[in-house]
Amino acid sequence: MKDLWSKGMNNAENAILCGTSAGGLATILNCDNFKSLLPENVKVKCVADAGFFINGKTISGTSDIQEMYRKIVNLHGSAKNLPSACTSVMEPSLVRV
Repeated sequence: MKDLWSKGMNNAENAILCGTSAGGLATILNCDNFKSLLPENVKVKCVADAGFFINGKTISGTSDIQEMYRKIVNLHGSAKNLPSACTSVMEPSLVRV
């Protein structure tokens, strides 16, 4: 934002925050914060393109998103950093913090 501010963002009348996939999720999570960084009169819109990951089954009956989270947790060894209150009642790939 500092870089954009120096390039004229401080004079903006409209601002759009957008992202795709993980960036879409970041857009959902940061829209209010983005708006708070701008003057109150700026009209802000946020566009999240494919940023919500549904933990459901595919048409073939597989749980691809769940498997992806399981692989990420295993790859990064994340389980040890998750709250034990959560991992004691569910597998680490289901924990969202």
